[in-house]
Amino acid sequence: MTEGRSDRGSVKCELLRESPSGLAWLIEFEGEEVWIPKSQGELYKREDGGYTLFAEKWLLKKKGLI
Repeated sequence: MTEGRSDRGSVKCELLRESPSGLAWLIEFEGEEVWIPKSQGELYKREDGGYTLFAEKWLLKKKGLI
């Protein structure tokens, strides 16, 4: 059994840029720009050129992504 998997979610987004420090991504989700700390998520490029962000649901809720 993998613990914590049910506490993770995902959203489709666009990657705009990385922070100057390299510690966060600036993504666009439904027209809004949102900073996501790299330590709190995983970002994967999709075949269609967009991205999918995987992160804990609490973070996605806090950032208004779900």
